[in-house]
Amino acid sequence: MSDENTEQDFEEEAAASEDAFDNGPTRLESLKQKANAMGLKHSPNIGEETLAQKIKEEETKFSKDPLEQKAVQTKTLAPEAKTSDPKVPRKGETPSLEEMLLMDTDDVLEYPPHLRTRIIRAVQRHQGLKLIRCQIYNNNPAKNDLKGEILTVSNKYIGVVRKFIPFGEDTEKGYHVPQILYDMLKRRKYQRVTTVKNLDGTERVVQSMTPEYTINVLPPLTQTELNELAIRQAAAERVGLV
Repeated sequence: MSDENTEQDFEEEAAASEDAFDNGPTRLESLKQKANAMGLKHSPNIGEETLAQKIKEEETKFSKDPLEQKAVQTKTLAPEAKTSDPKVPRKGETPSLEEMLLMDTDDVLEYPPHLRTRIIRAVQRHQGLKLIRCQIYNNNPAKNDLKGEILTVSNKYIGVVRKFIPFGEDTEKGYHVPQILYDMLKRRKYQRVTTVKNLDGTERVVQSMTPEYTINVLPPLTQTELNELAIRQAAAERVGLV
């Protein structure tokens, strides 16, 4: 999928994948994928707990660090010890964001499918919508007359994120861009065409893919700067400037 699509395209894509998205993979399916990746043979009709035990035994067998091996063995012999872990599901409750950010894949798979979806969505929104303060400069000659452009990106967890991103002097003091759009800007390249002189005096055309933007990340605003910005924005709203 290209970075930029119509909103209708994104809505159709989201609708088409809604069932699979909400249900998520079962723990048994995830365990089978992990076993296959490890080269661990198993029956197609193997039970969930039996397969989990085989994976733990395999991990213990090939652990190189004695301390790590001891930890895995302890976890295998006493699974009830994890009940005090705050990341373990508590009667189907949704964990706090702080707990979600500390989870790995195995932790997420311990939750029911509908809670897994909430966890993944919350973490991705927290990470993808985080604001990055930066200066953005256009390197593409084809966009020299533009002051900015509208960028759109989407996935099934965050949804559609669309924002006008200025570049050049409008970003000199820093412009806040969501992380997911910042990552897109970093990936953007354009085809640069230059001419190079050969040793015999003739010229040849050289084409290369070059970063479309130069981006300088700035430190976040201090609380004092945020307060001043809020005052300026409120004053601008009163006089109809924004």
